[in-house]
Amino acid sequence: MKRLFLITFLIAVAAITFTRRSTPGPTITPTPTPSPPQTKGYAFIVTDPRNVSLIPNFSEKKTSEQLWSENDCSSGISGGFYDTDNRPLGLFIANGETLRKISNSTLINGFFGIGEDGRPFISRQAPSTSRMALQTGPRLYANGQPLPLAIRNDEHARRMVAAVTSDQNIIFITLYQPESVFDGPRLEELPTRISDINKKELLNITDAINLDGGSASSFIGSNVTLNELTPIGSFFCIKS
Repeated sequence: MKRLFLITFLIAVAAITFTRRSTPGPTITPTPTPSPPQTKGYAFIVTDPRNVSLIPNFSEKKTSEQLWSENDCSSGISGGFYDTDNRPLGLFIANGETLRKISNSTLINGFFGIGEDGRPFISRQAPSTSRMALQTGPRLYANGQPLPLAIRNDEHARRMVAAVTSDQNIIFITLYQPESVFDGPRLEELPTRISDINKKELLNITDAINLDGGSASSFIGSNVTLNELTPIGSFFCIKS
């Protein structure tokens, strides 16, 4: 059983201006402070991990909507990172077949997948066996707590996140700016954003990890479709 829920997260940081009065002086007209952009988000939860499959798209270069339609998906989200040679940056296992082995990286420092026992995982260590696994990152959440991040040259971009809950559900989340759909929060902001969402929606997230975002990302739910601008390397297909 897959339960789909679309949560709209509207997150804005209030801009506060403090004024101080002393002796009278010249009248100064303050420059209006522009409101910070809001972050909007959607999420869907998969209660049966057996309904999730990972589809490689490194050389095929199909659109997410093509992959969604051809594989009879009810919803879906783009996967991990790939290089200029159209290869996954790290470990990639789909349908039990290993397309690439583990790579050493400080950024893609985690693994997301589903073991042969059907249990989803997000971990720092590579799985010994799994039917589906993806090396990606950075890790955002571990053991129910946000992980601190310090990203050099961090930028605003649309974000895709995979999370696992204490009752072994999978949650896929996207966060972006409605006015510019390929923009969104900085990477180092994600642990706090996920923590806020987790507390507000009572999701019981234990672990979360970043997926490929920005222009090479897509998210397809029942009421929302966010298409990619550049080809996605892989696609998580969720069936009913």
